[in-house]
Amino acid sequence: MFDYSLTPDAKPDPKFPKSTALAAVNRMIGRIPVDAIPHRSYSQIKKYAACPLQWRLSREYEPAFVPAGLVFGGGFHAAVEAFYRARLAGRAAGRGELLDAYDLHWARETADGNPPVRFTAKLEDADGMRDLAGRMLTAFLDAVRPGAVIAVEEPFVVTLAPDLPPIVGRIDLIELRKDADGISRLHLVDFKTLARRPTGEDLDADQLLLYEIAAAQVGWTDTAGMSLALRFDTITKAKNPEFISVPVTATRHGFARLVEKIRHCHNAMEAGICYPAPSWSCASCGYAAQCAEWPNQQTTSAA
Repeated sequence: MFDYSLTPDAKPDPKFPKSTALAAVNRMIGRIPVDAIPHRSYSQIKKYAACPLQWRLSREYEPAFVPAGLVFGGGFHAAVEAFYRARLAGRAAGRGELLDAYDLHWARETADGNPPVRFTAKLEDADGMRDLAGRMLTAFLDAVRPGAVIAVEEPFVVTLAPDLPPIVGRIDLIELRKDADGISRLHLVDFKTLARRPTGEDLDADQLLLYEIAAAQVGWTDTAGMSLALRFDTITKAKNPEFISVPVTATRHGFARLVEKIRHCHNAMEAGICYPAPSWSCASCGYAAQCAEWPNQQTTSAA
């Protein structure tokens, strides 16, 4: 475990109580009052890093459409969350219950009043996507070997440096399990849906690194008396889906890079710097019309 302070002054903000603590290895307590003080969410940092102009436009305009893949990913995540919440409650959830969670998310996100969903040639309609979700859930249920579930969608806060606001987010899953080497560890897990089997380029470990920093700063490992493990649980969106767990090792260099990335993004966001960053994802961006007018159509809201 590292000391996650860059300087002796880089300590958790005293205005924040400890976000959560392990009262015992089978129970998490406490929640973070993140609305009470200024902060940045990791999702906003990630969005800004991908395209500063899209980040700014998303704060000022409703998108013309939402990519179907985004709704699909949220629905599958909701289904996996339902699986682990059931285990946390001491019961098993079957495929039908998980599909119900997917359907509920889809219905909520596509209800009247929300931006329309845009489908792609590969996923032509809602029925096709639901069929894919069902096959992915079957692969997930066949392959998953869960440990003892400690928490699901657990909020976290980290203080990275004195010149940065607290960074907040949620840990998809915290579970206790005995690894192949016979050692029990507290696993911090992030769920991902991927188009293909994961490679190093597919998985950005920044979010998992934030998970570990959060755990260190609030003393989970000290309380539980065990080591941490980080991993991605991925499922492929393929004809024959695969469930693959990918372990991640945190490093000091990775931590330093993460802090600098967040610092640069935060400072640029505060300064109102925004510009388009064209990529393959532009075809699925709901802000294309406003982007096409930039810089003639200036953004106006505060960061």
